[in-house]
Amino acid sequence: MKLPIYFFLVLFFCFFDKAHARINYESVICDDCSYTEAKSIARRYKYQPELECFVDWGGTPDDQQCRSSTTKLVVYDLQQEQFYGFYIGYTNQGRPFHEMSVEIREMQQVPAQIKEMLINTGNGYKIMTNVTRDLRANFDLNALIKKQSRNSFSMFNQQRVENDILLMATDCSNSPESKAMELAHNLIAKGKIMTHANDKARRDEKYKNSFQGYRITGANFQVALGGFGVGGTVEYFDETKNVITDFTVSHSWHLGAAARNNVVFKLKMVEGSIDVSTDERLSHVGGIPLHLIKNSGASAGTLKASDISPCLADAIDKQFKKTVSSGSNPGSGAAPSWRNIPLNSRGGGNLQRDTCKHTYYDLNGEPLFSFEGPCP
Repeated sequence: MKLPIYFFLVLFFCFFDKAHARINYESVICDDCSYTEAKSIARRYKYQPELECFVDWGGTPDDQQCRSSTTKLVVYDLQQEQFYGFYIGYTNQGRPFHEMSVEIREMQQVPAQIKEMLINTGNGYKIMTNVTRDLRANFDLNALIKKQSRNSFSMFNQQRVENDILLMATDCSNSPESKAMELAHNLIAKGKIMTHANDKARRDEKYKNSFQGYRITGANFQVALGGFGVGGTVEYFDETKNVITDFTVSHSWHLGAAARNNVVFKLKMVEGSIDVSTDERLSHVGGIPLHLIKNSGASAGTLKASDISPCLADAIDKQFKKTVSSGSNPGSGAAPSWRNIPLNSRGGGNLQRDTCKHTYYDLNGEPLFSFEGPCP
């Protein structure tokens, strides 16, 4: 059985502080929108500027004076490369709030700097869309998964299901949980993906070195150029431009129970080059999001060994160093060590009554998370 691997597209350029720009604009990039749709976007509550109201000492509500700035909004149609500009403010400035109403005026001319920034921002999304589509079509993701024995995933088939189940009942080394946990933390795999992605981006005809002035994270972006600043969102109706899924469609199972084991790689563009990291919220091991596994023991709660599969427990033990302690204090000062009381064993105590704290550490010896599990 193949292990599902996903790519989640996120673009990220170097940090930009919109406050450094002298003239700031809001913007929305859409995927083939008309003037009517652009005007509808301008009517959204989020683009109405804040009102500042005050009443002089001793005044009445009718003496209230309200004022606001004006929001400058540009809607960019990515397909037609069409720009729609609007000024959004309030009528009757200086009057009481109940006498004011939202006013939307058309922008006669969108500044050239704003157009340039939005075109380059749109190109950035196109580049990363092309990169993720190329990874899906041409990159051998299965080559990143170690094939450790005859029982590797590439050899799963219906005729061997019963034998594989019996083998995994006593050996988790080739389980979906083990493969997913290892791949999620595999720097070599990420490096290979990163190299392929950057090679593809550099060959893209829309690639521009000017992207260093941009910050784009998922659907949000901020840009600065020549004293102008733009912050906004991208609204793609074609979701495959933001998320690429289903490199494999099968979910793993262990002892006959279905459980999701997928690794989601997040692509970012940092100062003009692509970086790759694991999205721990979208990745699952043994059916549990990876970020919840690595948050166990925090204020949100603690996972128990009895609540997870034996192969997930084994995968956690193999990936991280740990100490085992009774009570709430981890380790009692002991140095982290490998496989110190397996999380999936019963130990010397009764798991129903006697549980110890299994605390896991990073490579620097700093505590990461903890589980309740068997005692020595």
